[in-house]
Amino acid sequence: MGAASLILPILLPLLIVPLVLFPASRALGLRLAPWTPLAGLILALTAPADPHLDLPGVLLGTSLGLDDTGRLFLLFTALVLFGGTCLGIAAFAAVGSLDLSRLPEALVLVISLLPFGFGILGLWIGMRVLHKRPFSSLIYPLGHFRWGLYALSAGLWLALSAAGDMVLALLQPGNYVFTFEPARFWPYALVAVLLLPVQVAAEELLFRGYLTQGFGLAWGRWAAWLIPAVMFGLLHGFNPEVGAYGLLLMMPIYIGIGLVLGWITLRSAGLEAALGLHLANNLYGTLLVTAPSSALPAPGLFRIQQYDALATLVVFVVMALAFVGLFAFTNGKLERKTEAVIMR
Repeated sequence: MGAASLILPILLPLLIVPLVLFPASRALGLRLAPWTPLAGLILALTAPADPHLDLPGVLLGTSLGLDDTGRLFLLFTALVLFGGTCLGIAAFAAVGSLDLSRLPEALVLVISLLPFGFGILGLWIGMRVLHKRPFSSLIYPLGHFRWGLYALSAGLWLALSAAGDMVLALLQPGNYVFTFEPARFWPYALVAVLLLPVQVAAEELLFRGYLTQGFGLAWGRWAAWLIPAVMFGLLHGFNPEVGAYGLLLMMPIYIGIGLVLGWITLRSAGLEAALGLHLANNLYGTLLVTAPSSALPAPGLFRIQQYDALATLVVFVVMALAFVGLFAFTNGKLERKTEAVIMR
C-alpha cells in the first residue's frame, strides 16, 4: 500500500461532509459510508499497473498491492451500503417511513449494526480474492487466536469503566439513575450481544487490521499507530454526541481510544486485545450505563441524567493510562507463563 494512497482517506472526510447530511444515511446508521466510497474510487483510479507490488514488511511482514486496496475499499463499501439499503427497504415496508423512532429499539439496533456484517464479507472476499492472503492474517498473524489476551483486555476495560463511573457517581450525586425495564432491556440486550461483536469486528478488521498493517508497511510503526487512530476519530466525529457536547471535548476521546486500540494491537502483534476492549466498551455503554444523545439510544441498567463531557474526558484519560500500564504488566506475565508451558 503506497504512502500517497494511504493519506487520501484522511483528507476525504473534509471533502464529503455533505454526504453525511443525507437523512437516510444517518437513519440507517451507516457510519462507514461517508468516506469509503470516494476513498475506494480514488485508490482504484490511482493504482499502479503492477498488481504484484511488494513492499517491505515493517509491521507484520505482509504485502498489499495498491490497486487491490482500491478494489477492496469499493467492495467493502458496496456491501455495507447494499446491506443497509436492504434493511432500510424492509423497515420502510414495515412502517411506511424511515423514521426509526417508530420501530422497536431492538429492531433499530438490528438495522444499525447488521450492515457491518456485509462489510466483514467484503473484507474476507478482498483478502482471499484480491490479496491472496488468509483472512485470519488480519486477526492473528502469529497463527492462532489468543482467547486469554481477548479476555484480559475486555476484563480490564470493563473494570476500569465501572470504576470510572463509580467515581463520577460519587462526585455527581443523583446523576446516575437506575432505569432497568425488563420488557425493553432483554430483547435489546439479546440483539446487542449478538450483533455488537459484528460491528466491533468490522471496525477493528478495517482500522487495526487492514489499515494498521498497510500504514506499517508504507511508513512504519508510528504511522501504523497514529493514522488509523485519527481516521477512527474522524469517523466517529459524525456521532450525535459531538454535536451535543462539542468537538473539542468528544474528539479526544474517540481518537484516544483509537490510540489505545492501536497500541495494544502493535504490542501484542494481533487483533485479539483490540477486539476485546472495543466490544467491552460498546457493551458497557449500551447495556450498563447509557448517556443522552448517544449514537444508539439504549435501555441500559443505568442512565446519566446530565452528561458532563469535561469530567468524562478527564476520567477517560486516567482510564486509558491505567489500562496501558495494567495491560503491559499483566500481558507480560501471561506471555512469560505461556512461554514456560511451551518450553516444558
